[in-house]
Amino acid sequence: MKIKEFKSLSDEDLTRLLHAKREELLRLHLRRRVGSIEKHHQFPLLRRNIARIETIRRERMREKQEVQL
Repeated sequence: MKIKEFKSLSDEDLTRLLHAKREELLRLHLRRRVGSIEKHHQFPLLRRNIARIETIRRERMREKQEVQL
């Protein structure tokens, strides 16, 4: 997904997506331990997507804090 697609999601959807991506990354790590992983390029893609989601969530939290001040 691209940043625009992430930004169009609600806070709840971002949270759900973040948990799903983290689970997917965990499963990839487990499959790598077993030796049955075929798509090694998925690791950096998942980590980047997780970072993007967390960045957007942080930006939104800061915006909410600024509004309250």
